[in-house]
Amino acid sequence: MKTWCLAFLCLCAWTLPAMAGSSMSIRLVEASAQGKGDSSGLEDVVDVLKKNLPLPFYTLVDRTRISLPANGKPLNLGSYTITCTGSQDALVIVVQQGARKLLQTSVKLDNKSPLVLGGFPSEKGKMVLVFVVK
Repeated sequence: MKTWCLAFLCLCAWTLPAMAGSSMSIRLVEASAQGKGDSSGLEDVVDVLKKNLPLPFYTLVDRTRISLPANGKPLNLGSYTITCTGSQDALVIVVQQGARKLLQTSVKLDNKSPLVLGGFPSEKGKMVLVFVVK
């Protein structure tokens, strides 16, 4: 019985970290009403983009990946600086363009469920950030 309990505890300890995402992708996407758009690199989130944005074309502008919990290190994507702090259950996201703070929010992210933030004006339409925990 003691051996079984010890094996169960070891199994639980091994699987708990696997339930939480260990990394997060951040993608800067331009949504527009003109041009062809190139959804390469967006296959896993294009349906979410179409449901949330009334624009037909999406182009991946930049992307990065960070480990979770996020350490607050500023990340540059296009002309934006993104700072993420905390775990996926209590993640603070700050988006700046130059010295101007555009957005600050606290979120709880589910594994593989994209979070779309932004709608910042761009030359062709809107810029959005897509966050996905894996």
